[in-house]
Amino acid sequence: MDEMRQDCLTGGPVERLGRIADGLAELKDDMLYLRMPDKAASPVCWKLELRAERIVRGVPPTDFSIEFDDLLYDACERGAIDKTELSRLIMTDMIISAVSRKSGARAYVAVEASFVVGVRDVIKALNGAEILSKAFPDAETYAAVYGKKIDDEGRAEADKRGALVYIPS
Repeated sequence: MDEMRQDCLTGGPVERLGRIADGLAELKDDMLYLRMPDKAASPVCWKLELRAERIVRGVPPTDFSIEFDDLLYDACERGAIDKTELSRLIMTDMIISAVSRKSGARAYVAVEASFVVGVRDVIKALNGAEILSKAFPDAETYAAVYGKKIDDEGRAEADKRGALVYIPS
């Protein structure tokens, strides 16, 4: 019997229901991450007036992740970002490489995803965009969050700090 199933069968009924609910929440987030490249990349870029080129970081990693990671390591070696910032970018849910439709400049979008987007997700996306701007000073950088819902605090933070919110209907 697998570990999750065994865990859900031990303890009292309330405890078991709590573990089942936690497992379902984790599965919902996993499904959101797996569908994110297909569901979020193009609409996010469209709303930011960018032409998406490729997803350079994602869950799961893309064909371009190794190439992009090399650029990040180069930025770290030249002192543009430190190892903590490098690690933060590698842990970003999705990074999109794009071109601005207005200026033609290279652009990067740091996207954080959660089933219910909150302040933490917005701040992570904003931090990712800030680090990208240090790693690639000639590029435009943007922060975006993606999910099924956004809580009031997350919406307020995104509005206040200029992060794009993409909640498909």
